[in-house]
Amino acid sequence: MVPLLAMAVPACAPPLHDVSAPALAQDRAAPGAALLEHALAGFFDGPGATPDPPTVCVELSPDALPAEQEAALMARFPRLAPRDRCEQAPGLMDRITGERAVLLQAYGFACSDAQTCTGWTNAPGRPATRWTMRWVDGAWTFAGDRRIIAQ
Repeated sequence: MVPLLAMAVPACAPPLHDVSAPALAQDRAAPGAALLEHALAGFFDGPGATPDPPTVCVELSPDALPAEQEAALMARFPRLAPRDRCEQAPGLMDRITGERAVLLQAYGFACSDAQTCTGWTNAPGRPATRWTMRWVDGAWTFAGDRRIIAQ
């Protein structure tokens, strides 16, 4: 009976990805947030995802992610924390809990026109990926080219 109880506990954990929240990929004016949303879905729900990840923050560069877009991402991904919650200590840590944190970044982001953008994403334990985004049928679509970047 005890092993069954132990298996039931993770079922009570908060979901990592709230699909009922509006998808940012459907907002043509928010391609950077759409790229982060796409990367977060892979981080929380993709191969290698852990059921209890550390605090996760996101960063978009060269421009900062607008506060309303960060709030929309946090509504969609309940395990996401505001960017200012993750700070360098030595290593990245959650400034509230003092525990380890991770930063998922989108960088080198640029749009050549209103329908095509490119950018890189990087998350701990995952290869950096260059994405080409296209606006198709009312949503951003993503094509990735994985590359391991030495840091």
